Amino acid sequence: LRELARQNESNEISEYIDSLLEIHYRGLPMCKSGNDVINAIINYKVGQAQEYHIKFQYRIDVDVPPLLHPVDLCSILANQIDNAFDACKQIDDHSQRIVDVHIWQNSDNLFLFQVMNKVECDPFKQNPELQSTKTDNSRTHGLGVKCIKETAEKYNGALVNNYHDGRFFSTVFLDLSPR
Repeated sequence: LRELARQNESNEISEYIDSLLEIHYRGLPMCKSGNDVINAIINYKVGQAQEYHIKFQYRIDVDVPPLLHPVDLCSILANQIDNAFDACKQIDDHSQRIVDVHIWQNSDNLFLFQVMNKVECDPFKQNPELQSTKTDNSRTHGLGVKCIKETAEKYNGALVNNYHDGRFFSTVFLDLSPR
């Protein structure tokens, strides 16, 4: 992957791949969901959560259908968790930094990803469109939510974000009905 990114002169992809390869998994609990992509994402995020002092929990109650492409799986789940971590890092009290991931199938064809994170205040009050608030101009920002939405739409699904009682919920619904 790194070589393909370099051939296409994509510095952002190369940097992301390099950051994935830097993580150390020693002593961390390992996700064994039955899906290599989910395992890689969750296991990497476990290490990041520890680094950011975030209590990170996950529950995977389903086998991932083969219809769901690995790149799409990564686009949804990695971006949801990245956004949750970014929000948690804004919380000064480390004991309140919590991210909970749940992946399940609600019916024969409805597949769901939900990432909940604690927040200090309702993000919709000051930023109803959830535009990126990052100020680091050395990297592109604001593409995560767009990627999640576009990927969900590819599967006749949707991204639904809401806030309730100090918690932000990012839920992706995918319709995996045969077409």
